[in-house]
Amino acid sequence: MAYIFQTYSFNQVYTSAGANQTEVNIRDHSHGNNGVSSITDNALSSNVPLKNTLNIFSSSQRINGALGLNIAQPNAPGDFSISGSMKNGIIPLPRMRRTEAFINPGAPNNVSNSFSIVGSVIDLGTVTQNDIILFQCRLIGSKSTVSGETTIRFSKTSGTSAAIFMSTTSELDHVFYSRANVTVRVPMSGIMRVVTNGTLIVGVSAKSEGSDLINAQSEIHAIVLNGGFGL
Repeated sequence: MAYIFQTYSFNQVYTSAGANQTEVNIRDHSHGNNGVSSITDNALSSNVPLKNTLNIFSSSQRINGALGLNIAQPNAPGDFSISGSMKNGIIPLPRMRRTEAFINPGAPNNVSNSFSIVGSVIDLGTVTQNDIILFQCRLIGSKSTVSGETTIRFSKTSGTSAAIFMSTTSELDHVFYSRANVTVRVPMSGIMRVVTNGTLIVGVSAKSEGSDLINAQSEIHAIVLNGGFGL
C-alpha cells in the first residue's frame, strides 16, 4: 500500500481498510517512505517563536526549541536589565547573581558614642547601575557599665560606585536599647540599589550611648543581583 491522504466525516464507519491505511501512513511518514518527508516544527504554527527548525519526532529538542531555549543550557531566558523584564518562569540564582560574599565575626573592638567600623568590610567588586544588593548582618557586643541606645549602620565604606536605600538614603540604621553587661546579637537586613557604576565595599559600623559597647563584632552576608530586574 502507498501513502494516501485520509479524511473522515461525522458518523463515518472506520473500516478495517481505513485502519490498515492509517497504519501504513504512520509507518511511511516515520521512515520517510514513498516521498513522505518529516514535518518540522515551523509547520505546526506560525505563532510559536521557534529558535530552530527541529524534527517533530525529536521531542526534547522540539520542546526546547518552542520555548526558545538553548539546548546546551536549558534555563529559561530573561532580560534583567532596565530595558526589559521576564513575565514568568523560574530563574536559577547563579544566572542572576553577580557576586556573593560572607564574612564571619572577626577580632572584637570597642564602640564609643561616635560611629566606627565593627569587624571587617566586604569587597563586592565591580557593580553596575541598577544592580540590587541583598544583605543581612549582625552586631554582637555588650554595654560596659551603663545601659543606653546602640545604633547599627550598614553602608558603603569605600569604592567608586554609589548605592542607595529607598530613593536617596545611602545608609541604613537600626537603633535599639541595650542593658549593661548583657550580650546582644542584633540582626539587620535590607536591599540596596546601585545608582553609579564602579567598585563597592560595604561594612557595618555602630555607635553606643550610655557606655561603650565592648567586645563588639559583626558578620555580613551579601549577594549582588545582576541588573536589578529592571528597577
